[in-house]
Amino acid sequence: MLDRIRGIKDGVSLPWLVLLGASGAGKSSFLRAGLLPRLRRDDRNYIPLPVIRPGRGAIHGDTGLARSLESAVAACELSRPYLEVREAVEAGAAGLRPLLRALLVRAREALVAEEAGVKAPLLVFAIDQGEELFLAEGAAEGAALLELLRELSSVDDPAILVLIAIRSDAYEQLQTTKHLEGISQQTVSLTPMPRGAYQAVIEGPATRLKEIGRSFVIEPALTQALLADIDEGGTRDALPLLSFTLERLYLEYGAQDRLTLSDYDALGRITGSIEAAIERALRAADTDSRIPRDRDARLALLRRGLIPWLAGIDPDTGSARRQRARLSEIPDEARPLIDYLVEERLLSIDVSEGTGERTIEAAHEALLRQWGLLKGWLEEDFGVLASLESVKRAARDWAANDRREDWLAHRGSRLEDVERLLLRPDLVSKLDTTDREYLASCTNKVTAERKIKLQEEQERRRLESTLAEATSLPTLRLRSKLLYSAVVLLLTAAALLLRVYDPWFVQTARNFAFDTYQQFDSEPVPQGPTRIVAIDDESLGRIGQWPWPRSVMSDIVNALAGKGAAVIGLDSILAEPDRMSPERIAGTWSREPRSGLSPSANDRALAVAMQSAKVVLALGPSPVKSSGPPSRLTEFVSVGEDPATHLFSIPGTVKNLDILELAAKGVGSTNGRFDLDGLIRRVPLVWKTDWGLAPSLPLEMLRIFNGDKFILIRSDAVGVEQIGLKGIHISTDEHGAVFPRFRVSDRQSDIPVWKLMAGEIGEEDIKDRMILIGATATGLASVVQTSKGALYSVDFYRQILDNILSGRLLWRPSFAIAIELIMTALSAGALALLLLNRDLVSFLVVAFGMEGLILAIGEFAYRQYSMLIDVSYPIAILLIISLVFLVFLYVAIAANRRRASLEMKRSSTHRAA
Repeated sequence: MLDRIRGIKDGVSLPWLVLLGASGAGKSSFLRAGLLPRLRRDDRNYIPLPVIRPGRGAIHGDTGLARSLESAVAACELSRPYLEVREAVEAGAAGLRPLLRALLVRAREALVAEEAGVKAPLLVFAIDQGEELFLAEGAAEGAALLELLRELSSVDDPAILVLIAIRSDAYEQLQTTKHLEGISQQTVSLTPMPRGAYQAVIEGPATRLKEIGRSFVIEPALTQALLADIDEGGTRDALPLLSFTLERLYLEYGAQDRLTLSDYDALGRITGSIEAAIERALRAADTDSRIPRDRDARLALLRRGLIPWLAGIDPDTGSARRQRARLSEIPDEARPLIDYLVEERLLSIDVSEGTGERTIEAAHEALLRQWGLLKGWLEEDFGVLASLESVKRAARDWAANDRREDWLAHRGSRLEDVERLLLRPDLVSKLDTTDREYLASCTNKVTAERKIKLQEEQERRRLESTLAEATSLPTLRLRSKLLYSAVVLLLTAAALLLRVYDPWFVQTARNFAFDTYQQFDSEPVPQGPTRIVAIDDESLGRIGQWPWPRSVMSDIVNALAGKGAAVIGLDSILAEPDRMSPERIAGTWSREPRSGLSPSANDRALAVAMQSAKVVLALGPSPVKSSGPPSRLTEFVSVGEDPATHLFSIPGTVKNLDILELAAKGVGSTNGRFDLDGLIRRVPLVWKTDWGLAPSLPLEMLRIFNGDKFILIRSDAVGVEQIGLKGIHISTDEHGAVFPRFRVSDRQSDIPVWKLMAGEIGEEDIKDRMILIGATATGLASVVQTSKGALYSVDFYRQILDNILSGRLLWRPSFAIAIELIMTALSAGALALLLLNRDLVSFLVVAFGMEGLILAIGEFAYRQYSMLIDVSYPIAILLIISLVFLVFLYVAIAANRRRASLEMKRSSTHRAA
């Protein structure tokens, strides 16, 4: 601590030092009896001013700054009356600096001549009980003191040191106060005393007496008993309780120059010393006629004398706080009993040197925590004491801000708390004139606001009653209702025509509705007898870059066929001969012309492998006319109308090498149907081409897997109804397309090509399964976008197969649009009819009820029948109809309001007459 102070003296450290410690840690003793006497002895470097204790007047109080300076001036024998000192303080830093310089000059005169060049000593401003700077009753002077010290410390003219002792739980207020913005504070924490130090506290005074020749004995058993009680209690009040107990022991039993364990037991020991002292005070009052004999009456009297004058609540921390009061403030009827607590050293009385007025306070805050009865009283009164403190703080801020109305903070529940406070005469006496005026202003403001609110409420009810009649549907003229109903019917007819036309924004809304169904579908489509053999990044790294020689592809087909694959689908178009075949590579070095698109040895090897397996090749779409039909055509059988007029068409196709198509068991188209937003939601199972009908790759694989010779298409005048295989019936939309339930892509079940070729894949993963060979490698794989995110094309085809085999395909029947149009027409017509007979609330309830019903129908159709019903369109039409109704209603209400206003004016004129 002294090293830090020396650093401040040498200009190394900042001149604000804060001593922190818990209540009972000995901060005041350390400051007053330890640190300041040590600084006074070093008078060449430090001039400590008398200690400032803020209380209720940090500047003009009995222990405030002005009295401290007055005492310092008197000690230096300067001829400055108190009035002059007070004026200097009130003048601020500029007015105070001459006085401080005069104190330093007088101090330097005491130095010997050869030390005349020594640096001027520091003036030390010491503040004890720093938490009192923020008391409501003294906060204004506390703030002024901090501002003044801040200005003084900003310039070394003269140089000062500010020491503040403050409780740890109150330091945040000092640390964050706006009056010290920009000031850095050094802190020193006063930690609890170790056990050995307590022994020195107990036996130290006796040792000092021996040094001056006086014998005083403290029995060792007493020391050990005191230490044991301190250890057992483990309380933060150990030091003040020990001090109180030793003082009582000395006063009661020290006349014989010996203190013993039996004396300690008779006193009540540490844990009972305060309670024992209080009981002694109460017994001593038995002979006092001014004090009632009944114990409860005495305790009530004692409570009135202690709270709130000497004991209160810190509203910031919620802890008990001792308070200093003028003795004259203590209620007269309680003062005789208070005097007995003074005699027991539980309370202490001091006399102001300036005014001669006596003040009183608890000897230590430990009394508030260790006396169970007082602690209980404070807990009971916590609410009203906190209200008292809040009123005094708010009143201070209100007065400091010119008593403006916006500074009246008490209203509502806070004002109700104050009303309970006003029922306590003992606490009301703590309110000064400003506090009472503040509460009166709060009450007047609340009363005025209530009166205005009541008037507004009465006016609101009157207007609501008038407007209710003006805005109710029954009061609307029949002509307006009929006009609205006609508009609704016209809107409905236009909506039906618009839905038949099906513009892009209607399609976009419908797609959003269908996507929403799938987003909330918690039952993913199960994986069927399908697997993907993936051309992934690791396979490319092990086997070589793409394209692989057809000999590698033939090895893959042979490996799959050898393990019992039921069908193999190749998600790749093999339209050109293998460039990696040996004779093709040799031909690049020959001067003879190449043989065009003739198959290579590798192609022939792949064809041989395909003949021993069931392979389906991909057929790619082309924007131009096909060069010819595939070498392997699928047979279609149609029932009913010709399906070709309803199927989606593609201009042409890109075929594979003839040798490969002849070796394959079938070919299937790989393209999907993109919506306006680039997503694929429905997949045509059959396409119309320039050479005939082409199945999709998944459908053709399913035909081969099922062992069918042809694909059945059932159609009517509206469009395609169903596509069938033996034992499999697939319901489609009118264009022969299906709506799969897509699932999030999952690569866990994929079989990497390199593992297949390395023999790491067992027969159980291949046998009797439909195998799709396709790319999943970065930069090589083809990606399609769906409502569940991006999918590799090979995974896309697999999910279509899984949907068909599991029966989980969504269904968009040809009559779905008829259902949607009927829902739109019926709901709109019902609203038009309802308006003629019901009120506004019924209309809105039915309108929103219909929208909820339509949503429920759509959800039910999806969950129970996998049917896709577009609920977005009828709901949108209902919302538009409701909006139009509101516009009509607004116009009608405005007209009725004008009529009502004229009627009210006529009524007012009539009443005035």
